[in-house]
Amino acid sequence: MYKCHSNSNRSNPFLLLQEILMRFGQMYLAMCQPMSSHRKVMEDIMRCRTEAMGKGYREYCSRCQETHVFYHGCGNRFCPNCRWNQKKAWCREMMKRLPKCSYSLYSLIIPTELHAVFYSNQKVMYGLLRKSGAEAIMEYAKDVRFLGGLPVVLGLLQTWNNRLDYHPHCHFIVSNGGCAHSGYGEWVNPRNRKHWIPTKQVMFRAKEIFLKHLWKERPDLYPMVNKIMQKRHWKYDCQPYGDFGVDHATNLKKLVRYVKRDALAGHRIISIDDVNVSIRYKDSSGQYVTERINAVTYIQKYMWHVLPKNFHQAESYGLAHSSKSRQLKKVRQQFESKCRNGGGVIDAWQNSEPVNDETSMSNNLSSRCGRCGSQTLKSNREFFENPFVRRQPYFSYTPRAPDIPPLN
Repeated sequence: MYKCHSNSNRSNPFLLLQEILMRFGQMYLAMCQPMSSHRKVMEDIMRCRTEAMGKGYREYCSRCQETHVFYHGCGNRFCPNCRWNQKKAWCREMMKRLPKCSYSLYSLIIPTELHAVFYSNQKVMYGLLRKSGAEAIMEYAKDVRFLGGLPVVLGLLQTWNNRLDYHPHCHFIVSNGGCAHSGYGEWVNPRNRKHWIPTKQVMFRAKEIFLKHLWKERPDLYPMVNKIMQKRHWKYDCQPYGDFGVDHATNLKKLVRYVKRDALAGHRIISIDDVNVSIRYKDSSGQYVTERINAVTYIQKYMWHVLPKNFHQAESYGLAHSSKSRQLKKVRQQFESKCRNGGGVIDAWQNSEPVNDETSMSNNLSSRCGRCGSQTLKSNREFFENPFVRRQPYFSYTPRAPDIPPLN
């Protein structure tokens, strides 16, 4: 049995998934016969940071006195290693764009009876779920009884729970305030409420908008989905996010990282044996549970959460939309000037010392050795590429006719 320890590199989810695919990937392809996009994800994860990529760079370290070879990543957004870098870049971009005000987290969860329909029509149903929730929130935001302005709305889709089961739901980051419709750049605060969103009304309105758009785009699915939605209600939740007494920038950073979290976490995998993968997760009561899952089933669960082509997990609405960039910039500048003049806890993120230009320039021209950690110059790197290695497939498989694998 192979055990995973938190202090070792084996707790890296990328290395764990790579080992699981190496040992059980061919068995998964033979038993489940997944679609071509899932096979491509498996191939990219197996090639990532290995000789099979066929390109990388050589770097000489003066401390080790050796030339080390590093291979490039695959760049696939579902590879845990490459997704980590993409996630950090996205979080930095959101911290620059969004105003540093208080936010609430609104969640919409569909009933389990709709899971099979959603999985068989992923691109349409995922898009309608996120779009209907955002439109319902912005409709109530126009009402003066609730807000009377245009809030910042950021919708993010997630399709998993702690056990990696198929569990599609949407999280919406909504600002507790908005830009007034009457004046350009004027900020409107909610009236004596922790969050201004009428949670139950938004849920019912989102269902109506969802069915209206579904009738236009997929009328063949409308009767079945409408019959299920008449019997079962969607679940919803809304709460102000963050700790009181902490600046809004810190709360926003935690919230952005929370909604952009990955489906695969290395600390959940305890051990890998010849047949099963042992995982540890929190149940609905908050208690830790240890469970053994068949390795092929574990790979299948991970592939359930591969999104369709050209479908992005996050989408901006309201004041965060690209068409409202001027208003958003002015609102963000108002909050920044307020923080600079306030002198309280909230402006701690503004009081950081400026970085020396010489130090920043030297950091851009240097890097860390991957073996000993000493500082080396990037100019010493020697890049290489072998296009013939990339063409060689890692797995052998036979094509399958259906586009969507069955959801068990």
